[in-house]
Amino acid sequence: MRALPQDLSLGQQVMRPFILSHLIFAGYMAVTSIFYFQSLLEQLPTPLNLKAIELAAQCQRYYVLMHAAYATGLLLGMNYPQRSPWKVALRKGSSFSSFMLQITIGASIAGILLRVVPGLAQVQVMMGRMGLVASVLALSMALPERKTGPLLISLGLFGLNFLAALLSGWKEQVAVMMILLAFLVYPYYKKSVIIGLPLAAFVWVTFIPTFNVIFRQQSWKEGVDSQTAAANAFEALQEMDEEDIEANNESFLNNRISEIGMFSKYISGMEKRGEYYGWQIAQQSLESLIPRVFWPTKPVTERLVMKRPIELGVIHELAKVSAKPPYVVDAYLSGGVWGVIIGGLVLGWFTSFASVKAEEWFGGYLFGTALMFNSFFQSLWRTNCFEFLFNNMFWCFIVMYVIFRLGRSTGLIIPNRLQWVYAPPAFARS
Repeated sequence: MRALPQDLSLGQQVMRPFILSHLIFAGYMAVTSIFYFQSLLEQLPTPLNLKAIELAAQCQRYYVLMHAAYATGLLLGMNYPQRSPWKVALRKGSSFSSFMLQITIGASIAGILLRVVPGLAQVQVMMGRMGLVASVLALSMALPERKTGPLLISLGLFGLNFLAALLSGWKEQVAVMMILLAFLVYPYYKKSVIIGLPLAAFVWVTFIPTFNVIFRQQSWKEGVDSQTAAANAFEALQEMDEEDIEANNESFLNNRISEIGMFSKYISGMEKRGEYYGWQIAQQSLESLIPRVFWPTKPVTERLVMKRPIELGVIHELAKVSAKPPYVVDAYLSGGVWGVIIGGLVLGWFTSFASVKAEEWFGGYLFGTALMFNSFFQSLWRTNCFEFLFNNMFWCFIVMYVIFRLGRSTGLIIPNRLQWVYAPPAFARS
């Protein structure tokens, strides 16, 4: 349908959406549902179980349809410029890895300072993600450069970020760091990544779910400090029976890594409701973009979103759980099959569009897609409900543009008058 960009080899542009975002979207949306489906098939056949299998199969068909539309949208928006109109002006003698280290430190400091500024929590999260992605980029570039100083500093910062991700209690942050590092070093260590990434994924699936259950119980609910909670979780892991660990892993694979069980409840509720939501969810999403300072009576977005699972019987109105519908569910609720098709096309097109604009503003693949796009637009990997996703993407675009203007005003970003293409660092001679 469309030729891939020719500025870099396939292995050197894996951070672009048609590879990284596409694989995560397809893997999370379509492939992981097999664990839930298999768990249903292993149960004794009963009328209730057969209905659950039928609903799960229906959900899987919607997932595959969304994937087809999403992939088409990615291709429609994949129009990368032959030459970016702007470029990042590196200091003479400065290496890519050392510059990424500066970005890591600067973004981390900005994230800490923004914590005390009311109303900028979303920007603080963006800066934290930029610091994390920049640290992984710095390490991936320091490895082939083989410069001792940048390599040791990069390893230290990566280790600190990995520890912070582990102590955050969120499984996704650990997975993001592993995925980013694997994809970035793939051009230099293809065999190691092909062997190592599945092994790392196996360890993550085997131990992280149980670790998080213990850690969250102590840190989030009992108020134990994160370091002590982590130490207790590691100790408990060593003492637990294999059957208990397997039970936690099975529950994670069947019900947490995939949201197909919740999707089945939404379809059942929609069958009882009898009509789709139409443009209502999209309209609420656009209204959520309006700052509260301009609309003091603006409804609370969380409560607005939670009306849908309550109306459709997914959860009880007194339940203290979050059942926000992911993007594919909101697309289905808006218009069934056509809602899924249109939603997938729009999501895919916007994902490529955001990557293209990032490369135009920040001088190509390295600073555009690898750093800025994958720092600010990680929500496009797993998606979210319409209201939260639209709001997040809108403000990510605004903040990215502000950084571009700041770069222009400080001379960090200058017009690209000559042909300039990012050349990945080659292995240094020993």
